[in-house]
Amino acid sequence: MARGKFRSAFFLPFLFEGLLFWTLVPSSLSAAGNIKPVRFAFPALSAVYLPIWVAKEAGIFQKSGLDVAVNYVASNNRLTAAMIGGSIEIGVGGSASIDANARRASDLVFVAAIAQRAVASLYARPEVKSIADLKGKIIATVGKATLTDDAARIILLQNHIPLDEVKFVYTNSVSANLTALVSGNVAAAILTAPGTLSARKAGMIEIANAASLDYPYLHGSIVVLRPYLKSNRETLKLFLHGLVGGIQESKANASRAVDIMEKYLKGSRETLLESYRTFVPFFPDYPEVPLQAIENVASLHGLSLDGGAVERMVDNSIIREIVNGAGKNVSNADQGR
Repeated sequence: MARGKFRSAFFLPFLFEGLLFWTLVPSSLSAAGNIKPVRFAFPALSAVYLPIWVAKEAGIFQKSGLDVAVNYVASNNRLTAAMIGGSIEIGVGGSASIDANARRASDLVFVAAIAQRAVASLYARPEVKSIADLKGKIIATVGKATLTDDAARIILLQNHIPLDEVKFVYTNSVSANLTALVSGNVAAAILTAPGTLSARKAGMIEIANAASLDYPYLHGSIVVLRPYLKSNRETLKLFLHGLVGGIQESKANASRAVDIMEKYLKGSRETLLESYRTFVPFFPDYPEVPLQAIENVASLHGLSLDGGAVERMVDNSIIREIVNGAGKNVSNADQGR
């Protein structure tokens, strides 16, 4: 039998909290002793990856015939290097991956988007009453071309505040953003959950939420190298089936999802619930990559994309096969183009 080809397949139902999810499982992978190993890694300790963790811990991947090793690799650059080196097969890409693709310095392909918005908020000191009050003041983000910096720019631009009317400082971590804000060294800061909870307890005010704006973005997107996509398409399809199942189970069973989250993130039940409530509303049922999100990131970073560049970076065909197999109709228009 040729590698990557399957002689037969069957539909396997799994029931999670009353939600029936059917996935096409190749019999050659699901047979005893033929579980396919897959190495996945994520680059940040963030609840945006909850659907992957749930698919792993709830046995969704296993029922699909996959033994997925879920690893933490602390930075996008290290993760990309691990993928190029072959130690990781499926990973996560973001704005840096788009930048590299635009320069034709990367062969990564976006195949799914766990969150299609920048899930981050702008918190300010109590004396700041509106976004307009930030003119001439300092906003803390983690660094240039990061999620937090992009979120700040999205919020300002969507509220018609010229970027040159505020000053940015880069702190290198979200926790440092929070410290700078609470200490009064900055007027506002971009925060992500669960730091948002600590900010509110310290009397800080959320004045804008980037995820609530109509601005497609890529937060926690699944990427593979193009050669892997070509030679392991069926394995990747099983993985993305598992991701869809993980999204559905995360929404259907909050208590179980938070229990699983606790295995990957440190924190109290209160902080874990903050992360759950912040991220889960922005998980799409079918995580197609919005093409407009690629264009938006390029615009934020001042990149010029050549003709066909966006389409070259994205392959939504597998997610669409999963959608069609479920009898759904999800178009580019539904997913931000």
